[in-house]
Amino acid sequence: MPTIIYLRKSTDDSRHQKASIDDQRTWAEEYIEGLRQQGRECEIVRIFEERMSAKKPGRPLFAEMIGYFYEWKADTLITWDIDRLSRNEVDEGTIKWAIRQGKIREVHTHNCVYTEHELLTMGIFLSLGAEEIAKLRQRVMRRMNAMVAEGKVPYKAPYGYKNHEGGVIPHDDERPILEKLFALRTEGYSYIQIAEYLNDRGIRTRTGAKWKTSTVSKIVQNEFYLGIVRFAGQVGEGIFERIVSRDLWDKANEKKRTLIGYKKHSFALKGIVVSAKTGKSLKASKIKGKYHYYHDDTHGISISEKAIFSKLESVVERWRIPDDLVPEMERSVREHILRENGSIIEERKRVEKQLSTIRERKSRLLALSLDGAIDSEDYAEAKRTLIFSEQKLVEELQCLIGMDAAIEEEFREMVKLLKDLSIAYKTGDDHLRGVILKEALVKLEVDEKKRLQVHEKEPFAWLSASTIPLGKATGNRTPVYRMKTCCPDH
Repeated sequence: MPTIIYLRKSTDDSRHQKASIDDQRTWAEEYIEGLRQQGRECEIVRIFEERMSAKKPGRPLFAEMIGYFYEWKADTLITWDIDRLSRNEVDEGTIKWAIRQGKIREVHTHNCVYTEHELLTMGIFLSLGAEEIAKLRQRVMRRMNAMVAEGKVPYKAPYGYKNHEGGVIPHDDERPILEKLFALRTEGYSYIQIAEYLNDRGIRTRTGAKWKTSTVSKIVQNEFYLGIVRFAGQVGEGIFERIVSRDLWDKANEKKRTLIGYKKHSFALKGIVVSAKTGKSLKASKIKGKYHYYHDDTHGISISEKAIFSKLESVVERWRIPDDLVPEMERSVREHILRENGSIIEERKRVEKQLSTIRERKSRLLALSLDGAIDSEDYAEAKRTLIFSEQKLVEELQCLIGMDAAIEEEFREMVKLLKDLSIAYKTGDDHLRGVILKEALVKLEVDEKKRLQVHEKEPFAWLSASTIPLGKATGNRTPVYRMKTCCPDH
């Protein structure tokens, strides 16, 4: 008899762990040897080793195992105990239907052999496992809902807080970063700018990763910081110290943003003006208390901030997008933002796929009920489980859709910035000009003849042809060159 061995270690209750994977394997091998000694031919087609909990349907390995029987690759199933196969109503129905259809001829366990004549007995044992899980889930949900009603937090505290003795308290290390993040947003920083600000200073997220637009937007829009605790449709007022005031949260979530995104520095271009000889940043100095110069005395390089702003007017002028190029510019900007926020898009695809799978299972479950494969009570309980999972996924999807809206806002802000850039550069003060150039440029190289080599970030670089001179030297004037830079790392 072609045989499948199915091994699964219980992850449902660590206090009552049953046989380990190795123990189950040893027992199965000894059991098969005993069958052979009784004169029964037993060919092992495959051994399935499952690590996922059986509390919920949707185990890929379980589905693959069932496929072997429907493809007539095997007709006998050996497992340590019947509850190794299923602890939920959907998978229970799958096993029973496969036996009823003759796909699985026998199921052997350490204490029983089940055939189509023992379906009732099997159903009782499987239902006991599913009922145990259902009751456990209900107890957990009741307790977590009660925590919400009491103002407690039944999940991992978000950034800026930590779980402590059933409640949450401010996280000493994360609190100042959270306060700064919200302050920057109220000052007009976009999500991208906040992420860059934190990353440039070596500040990392709780997991040690670099900050992304999606991470920042999720924090800024999280109502938890207002004291609102949500769980499984329940809403409560959290009893914990507020790090972010209502006024600050509201201001951070306003849609209006300005061009002024960075703290005002004494030297507007410090950090991006470098020596063409060494590639190192030029020293910034004040002359006569008001004139800003960038210089490298060793190599005879010196240029005033005012001269840089003047020379770059023609560069910024070319960033004004002609109407016929607006679609191409928007495409480039969108690609840039999508690259920055790829994790949100992938997460949304994952949730949408899971939601589609749950809805397909609901349809299959209905079909099983109509065919009489499961009774009305089993159907109702399984349906409730699937509906609960569906609601959770819908809530998660709505959150991701909201984050998508934030990404779209970021896109519109950048497009507006590009369209108005040349006007803002000409009419603004030196600080604003510095902000614009820092947004658009990776660096400015200066040589001893005061010639500038401009290295642009995306999406500004696509407006420029590679190494095209923007002007010829005439008298004391020197040309500016634009270099298309593909690696916008600071």
